[in-house]
Amino acid sequence: MLFALAALGASVAIAGWEEVLPRSMGNGIYLDLFTSYERDELTTDFRGTDWNDLFFREKLTFFSNGFFYDPRFMQYQFSVAGALKQEDFSANYLPSDGWRNGTGYEYDIRAFFLPEHPYNLELYALRFQPLLRQLSSPQSSNIQTSWGGLFRYRDKPWFFSSRFNDTTTESGLVTSDVRQFTVDGEYFKRYPAGNQFSVNASFHPTHFSNSTGIDGDVSEYSVADWSTCRRRA
Repeated sequence: MLFALAALGASVAIAGWEEVLPRSMGNGIYLDLFTSYERDELTTDFRGTDWNDLFFREKLTFFSNGFFYDPRFMQYQFSVAGALKQEDFSANYLPSDGWRNGTGYEYDIRAFFLPEHPYNLELYALRFQPLLRQLSSPQSSNIQTSWGGLFRYRDKPWFFSSRFNDTTTESGLVTSDVRQFTVDGEYFKRYPAGNQFSVNASFHPTHFSNSTGIDGDVSEYSVADWSTCRRRA
């Protein structure tokens, strides 16, 4: 009898834990392939220059979308990707280094709390590493990471949102960081006779810094209101 009660209690506990485990609504994996070939030749009366660039990139991404407990309580989006690149650059004015290889990874993680409620919260963390061409392209393969959150409240006549975002960019020997905080609010009222009244305000402070010692702060704010009034004939 005691064993049966213990087994029943354990099954109830397991069932309770299963309620809060993540439930997937869709999973997938895809492969993205990219290749390019560039050639440039310049001939003058004195000297001619030419270069060739052959570039390959392979990117494998896994993604999953689902929810915890109930879709109206918490939803999630998740993706992670790994990438490889190979580049062969040759020019008649530089010694050849042969093939150059590179690796990188990216992710995009988002959680949505109470997505269908008048007030809800979104949290996220991102990493972006494009693995661009390094030799023939003027662009550089910066690594960018971001994290932050967004809170919304939408229930007439009040509308409010606030966002925090921290972005770090690594470009060669320089690392920069930008922190932004945004607050927006609006009151909107429509009266039975067709009259309307609205007032909104916003505040956007930003702090930036980098590894060379440069830093600063910038703030933007605004306040506006408008109204309409219909006159009866």
